[in-house]
Amino acid sequence: MEMATLTPLETIDAFTDTIRAKLGPYWITSAEEFITTAQTSNSQFGSGLLALTRVLDMREEQVRALIKAAQEALPSGVAFDVGPPPVLGTGAIFEGMELPEAAAFDLPLELPAEVDLTGKIPPPAQQGKRNTCVAFSLIAMYQYISTDNTDLSEQFLYWACKDRDGIPHIKGTRPDIALQVLTTVGVCAEETWPYQTAEEADNEGQGPPPARALSEAQHRRIGSYQVLAAKTSARSRRCWQITNRY
Repeated sequence: MEMATLTPLETIDAFTDTIRAKLGPYWITSAEEFITTAQTSNSQFGSGLLALTRVLDMREEQVRALIKAAQEALPSGVAFDVGPPPVLGTGAIFEGMELPEAAAFDLPLELPAEVDLTGKIPPPAQQGKRNTCVAFSLIAMYQYISTDNTDLSEQFLYWACKDRDGIPHIKGTRPDIALQVLTTVGVCAEETWPYQTAEEADNEGQGPPPARALSEAQHRRIGSYQVLAAKTSARSRRCWQITNRY
């Protein structure tokens, strides 16, 4: 099969001079490179697609439109072939967070061969295509430490995070923001504001919440949280320590 030369972005109307100038420092100058970048993983943002939203200062829907334009510009009958980018919900954003430095250590204790957590943690939940994993993870942590088996609202926690994280049009949020919300705002019950798997255009947090959600959330908060640098095994065991509030 004939091997194709790369398709320059300047030959695609959707890629304006401004867009190409933002992509240039990352050596993305062709349709093939742009599509490949969107489909690869990214250590900082979780996916190439989300990384491109930050580089281009665009919403995810706008970047997907560029991907479609790049795909349509690819010549047919050549070796380079890509499918549509997968739609997978992730959502944890670590940019702007102060993360502890990694450190290797041996735990000075013997671990059991197995641990049965049945009944101690909530069953797996389905976030769908939305990038709401931070809300799902932190609510599971809260339920574990509080032994509160109430079905809690990931919808509420994610909305509260997007209302405060400074990036309301970017999908996903920061774990430390979610911890701040759980400390000061709390979380309401699922029946008060049920989770929606479908996205809403131009409303990432899908707010506002129901009238009683905020007052109800005050009854389910954490007392405090703390991030500790992973310097020694003793301190590492206390990283992301959360205390209860009832």
